[in-house]
Amino acid sequence: MTAHERLPEHLLIMPGVTPFVGRTRQEAWDKFDLLNDLVDPLLGLSYLYGQMGDLSGYPVDDPVPEPSSPELRSLANNLLRLACRII
Repeated sequence: MTAHERLPEHLLIMPGVTPFVGRTRQEAWDKFDLLNDLVDPLLGLSYLYGQMGDLSGYPVDDPVPEPSSPELRSLANNLLRLACRII
């Protein structure tokens, strides 16, 4: 930050943000789709387990259930909103 004449406290970090950049909106979406196509569904489920708890009792193609654990509620609700927006 100091190399760019900025104060360290002005650095803001947005955890969990993965930007997809392209020359056009469609190119960015194509990159997003390509990356998601590379994720094995079981790996994706294991990641969701860490974010939303055990989802093994729910069919993979059904809507995402409302999180019940208070510890996971905030992050899980954000993921749920994102999933609903993309679909």
